[in-house]
Amino acid sequence: ADVAMQSPFAVLTAIVAPAILTNACSVLSLGTANRIARVVDRTRTVMADMHQLPQGPYRANRESQLARLQQRASYLVRALRLFYAALG
Repeated sequence: ADVAMQSPFAVLTAIVAPAILTNACSVLSLGTANRIARVVDRTRTVMADMHQLPQGPYRANRESQLARLQQRASYLVRALRLFYAALG
C-alpha cells in the first residue's frame, strides 16, 4: 500500500507488465506454430520427391533433408512447449 501511495505508476506497472509479457509469449507461440507448419509442408514436399527418385545421390540428399527437418521440428515443438508453459 505504501508503494502505491508513493508512485501513481506503481499500480499501473503491476497491471500492465503481466499483460505485456502474456502478449509477447502469445506472439512467440504464433510465430513458432507457423514455423512448424512450414516444416510440415517442406517435409511433405521432400517425401513426395523422394518417392519418385531411384536409389542414388539425389535420394540420399532427400533423406538427409528429412533428418534435418525432423530435428528442426523437434526443436520447434520443444520451444512451443516452453512458450505455452510461460503463458501458463
